Amino acid sequence: MHTDPPGTASPPTTSSAPEMAMVPTSVGRASREWDEQHVDLRAASAQVAEASTAGFTPPVAHAATAFLEAWHTHTAAIALSCEVQADAMRAAITDWLDGDRESAARGWALLGFVEELR
Repeated sequence: MHTDPPGTASPPTTSSAPEMAMVPTSVGRASREWDEQHVDLRAASAQVAEASTAGFTPPVAHAATAFLEAWHTHTAAIALSCEVQADAMRAAITDWLDGDRESAARGWALLGFVEELR
């Protein structure tokens, strides 16, 4: 194990540099899971909105109505956030694939300049 003396840290080597990678199929699966959460939460929000406060006394019914409205708003907002996340992940896949395609095309175009011709 190599250790530098205090105050003389070496610059990071290529092998220790962080690497970014994206696996489109993994991101696709995750976006579908966000979609499923969106559908489930949207359904829960609709069920909360349809809940009845019948049977409660007037003071309790008022509090129950306020609770149901707040919970409906909250679950609808979370559902929307899930949908936005799923859409953003799909956009990231599209951007990555488009960028990868453009990069490959540029690489092929430059190939004639980097090969040795005899």
